[in-house]
Amino acid sequence: MAVVNVIHTEPREAALMLRAPEAARMLGISRSSLYAGVAAGRLPKPVKLGVRLAAWRRTDIERVARDGVNP
Repeated sequence: MAVVNVIHTEPREAALMLRAPEAARMLGISRSSLYAGVAAGRLPKPVKLGVRLAAWRRTDIERVARDGVNP
């Protein structure tokens, strides 16, 4: 009996974290507007993942998009 390796080809689960371009795109705003909204307290702060790496939780951005917060 032969052993067959099956490659899982279904799309992966959506990423849990979003970098600035993806977060801004989901909100329909520019990256600079995203950062301005964070500075003004209208948008959630990103999570620091490293010294020069930050990302937003997908759930936070989806909540802002759903609730219609206008940055």
